[in-house]
Amino acid sequence: MTIIRLLFVLLIGFAFMFVVQPSFFTGGTITLEDVTPEDWVGGQYRFGAGIVFVASSLGSLIWYGLASYYNDRDNRLSVQGFRIIWASLSLLPFASILLSLFLFQESRQAIPYLAFFYVLDALWLFWVATAISTPESLKYGVVPGSYFLRHLPFLK
Repeated sequence: MTIIRLLFVLLIGFAFMFVVQPSFFTGGTITLEDVTPEDWVGGQYRFGAGIVFVASSLGSLIWYGLASYYNDRDNRLSVQGFRIIWASLSLLPFASILLSLFLFQESRQAIPYLAFFYVLDALWLFWVATAISTPESLKYGVVPGSYFLRHLPFLK
């Protein structure tokens, strides 16, 4: 069940990053005067969003794999050890945000919006994904906020 949750969160994140968020720029909700929005979304936005999506999803999948492996093996790696692993993996999505913002500065007007969207995307794709898909023995002790998220009515 936890892998289904993880894949569902990643799928929703993909849809928001590559369908919903670009429509804010191409539909005129967010105006960009220094570039043609359609061209910019087709090139710069999609490539930068792809970097953030891959890094965040990869971090979530690596976490799931490691946590499942040790959970299945009943290995006695401490909860503190898992916290360090999770915190280290959380650097991956945020490094990808910095990289994307640094590489794709064609539209200076878009940078604050991109930063906002990318942070939300990374939180969704990494934090929420790991919080609701961490295996049973580690589900409350490692990922911050996992108890709250797992007790939301639609996740029970």
